[in-house]
Amino acid sequence: MLISSLRSLIWNVSETKLLWLLSSQNRSHRCCKDSYVSSTLNGLEEALAAGKAVNDNPDALQDAINNAVTLLTEKVANVRLLGDVNNDGSVTTDDSALLLRSAAELDTLDDAATVSADMNQDGIADTSDAVLILQTAAEF
Repeated sequence: MLISSLRSLIWNVSETKLLWLLSSQNRSHRCCKDSYVSSTLNGLEEALAAGKAVNDNPDALQDAINNAVTLLTEKVANVRLLGDVNNDGSVTTDDSALLLRSAAELDTLDDAATVSADMNQDGIADTSDAVLILQTAAEF
């Protein structure tokens, strides 16, 4: 009886997490796809589809649910906002300051930060992108 109850609890927690991941990621991905570094979205559609298939399967086994949750969590965690230079999950004036320090050659950005900093997507992270980051930060 206890094992059955524990299995049920694990199932419900995993299923709830999967449902939450699917619904929250679908909302944000649909409405704001252009707000993310496109290369970080690779595989997200497939992970969403796989998660939805598991979620829609009433006979899905716990391992399938766990795998779907893990895959979707990993994909969501790797998604990066355009302008989020320091990768803290939001676009703020700190991101613009980091880019300006890099433009002034006082600091160096890694490749991922440079791609995220390139707001206008012209292939160069520069002061014009810092202005766009400030504008984005002001909107939040």
